[in-house]
Amino acid sequence: MRIELDWKEGVAFTAKARQFTLQLDEPESFHGADTGPSSAEYFGVSIGGCLGTSFAYCAKHVDIQLKAMKVTVDVELHHEGANDGGGRGPLRIVGIKASISVELQDDGDADVLDLCIESFKKYCVVTQSVMMGIPVDITVTRLG
Repeated sequence: MRIELDWKEGVAFTAKARQFTLQLDEPESFHGADTGPSSAEYFGVSIGGCLGTSFAYCAKHVDIQLKAMKVTVDVELHHEGANDGGGRGPLRIVGIKASISVELQDDGDADVLDLCIESFKKYCVVTQSVMMGIPVDITVTRLG
């Protein structure tokens, strides 16, 4: 899988993943123009989307009809230590809390739903990979 990001201006990028185009930027308080969600916000979207799709797939697999589902992700950010000037250090994601609220078409499916509640998390590739600590290999190439 490959995602490509093209710098636009300031700290804004346009990302392309398959046939989809996404805008990334930072809020003005982080030197951006607030033209799109930040990378940290997309990280939360990635976790919430993966958990939601894993749960929805499990429900479909065991023939549970969902009436509604809402996934909420809270991403906790903190500045790490102090930098050389005695100010705040780099911003880091230090915690993530996710919750899923589900409404069933048929309350009789509640017992079967417990099977999904117990098992769906292990199928979320994003969350499981984050919890394992994904290695990141970074290369910078000077063009021109």
